[in-house]
Amino acid sequence: MRYLPLVLATALLAACKTSPELARMAEDKTPERPTAVQESVYSSTGLNGLAPFEGSVTVFTRADMQREQNTLRGTGTMSRLLVPGENRVQLTRLDLQRLWLIDVNRSEYRDCPLDGCPPSPKEKEEARQAARDSGLEKGCTMRVVSRDVQVRNTGARQQVSQWNAEQWVAELTLVLEDRAQRRSTSTLSAQLWTVPATEAMRAAHEIEKRYQADAERALRATAVRRVPVELRELVDSLMAEALKAEDRNALFDLERDLAQVSGQPVRTTLSWDVRGNACGGMGLGPMARVLGAPAGAPLFSITHEVRRYEVAPVRDSQFQLSGLYKRRN
Repeated sequence: MRYLPLVLATALLAACKTSPELARMAEDKTPERPTAVQESVYSSTGLNGLAPFEGSVTVFTRADMQREQNTLRGTGTMSRLLVPGENRVQLTRLDLQRLWLIDVNRSEYRDCPLDGCPPSPKEKEEARQAARDSGLEKGCTMRVVSRDVQVRNTGARQQVSQWNAEQWVAELTLVLEDRAQRRSTSTLSAQLWTVPATEAMRAAHEIEKRYQADAERALRATAVRRVPVELRELVDSLMAEALKAEDRNALFDLERDLAQVSGQPVRTTLSWDVRGNACGGMGLGPMARVLGAPAGAPLFSITHEVRRYEVAPVRDSQFQLSGLYKRRN
């Protein structure tokens, strides 16, 4: 904690200032309504064990709207410089058929349809670079030819935040094959620490279920749950050309298999890896080799830990677009 004095001093200076956002919050008189609130922290090894990061996420959910607040910062030697700190908000309004993506640090937002905005030129170039670094042969495609899943209770127990949790593990294995009949194996490993759901958790979960059902109807699609957006975006960028969307979703489709897991997950660790030579294999990119990515590490691993999960009164303004932000698109 050698940076604690600096952190405290910075926080004190910030508290002495009156920002427009703080002033708006102080004057907020919008109605308060029952809302599912889930607060979590997360950390990740990054791709190939490089560029690790950590952050926090708070999700506010009502039957027809959701607000997701996400902070992110790099924790590695390079990633601390590349990602010193992000603060983003995603506002989804099913009732208005709109999605607002807010960059709090830049005081700007993008206005999108519910299924999202088309990628910007910068995002397209980043996706192309990720595909090049994946090691997959350009123009090569794969398909899922077999699926196996194992789920079990290990009997282990551990204190997670304020809860005494039990451990479940699951492993989803898919065999991928390209047109030349070369094969790779995709493995998604999940460690879940669960606790008996409290009354507060059950009430929050019911609200989230109603929202999820309405969102899937609005989008005419079934969401892949339990999988962090960071992992989904990574796979979409690495394998968008090699695997069609339904097969990319299949890489993480553990929902029906995890129905046998009892209790509410309060810590989840997901690790994903691909081994084999389908489409040339997903080798390390040039930069990863230069920086010395650890051998044998999974392509990606991330841990989420719940700190709060309940129904609480939340003001309507949390689901409204503030006039402090400028539209970017």
